[in-house]
Amino acid sequence: MVLCLFHKLTVGFAVLGVINGVFTQETFRVAAQDDFIMVHQKEASTRIHLNKMSRLFKAGDVSGDGLLDRGEFLQLMQNQEVRIWLSSMGLEAGDEVALFEYLDKDEDGNVSAEELIKGVGCLKGAARSLDLIMCLNKLDELHESIKAVHPEIVKGDPLRGPFFTSRWGPAGPFASRRSL
Repeated sequence: MVLCLFHKLTVGFAVLGVINGVFTQETFRVAAQDDFIMVHQKEASTRIHLNKMSRLFKAGDVSGDGLLDRGEFLQLMQNQEVRIWLSSMGLEAGDEVALFEYLDKDEDGNVSAEELIKGVGCLKGAARSLDLIMCLNKLDELHESIKAVHPEIVKGDPLRGPFFTSRWGPAGPFASRRSL
């Protein structure tokens, strides 16, 4: 009798645990898709990023002039704790000089707090790799240089490039359908 009662209680609690788990999982799934919750999470994430980067900037601004020069930045990046801290936030800073050049948007040789906050925010996004972003910057510089020398290159299909040709011609494979 006691054994039967114990068995029914064990099975009953197991079933309740499974049902509770299913409800909890469904609640989290719905919450993850709720726009209101997603907006608040993004706002909180942005505030946290702003606070962290402000603290990093204050720690690196040894001169107190409100700017990080190259020396201050490189000295800050030599600190192993700072590197680990940035790595934990998803920013692998392998090349400090390249990172400084990327963050220095106005190319004045200094990084302001705003440049640091925006730049690191970009590196933490979908395109996190500093190498990729540096390549895109260099590509933009190269494109501008080529446009200055050869302005006729600007003409052409902006999505496929100025020299795009295919077996269907410049209009593409669906040219006859577009005219219908």
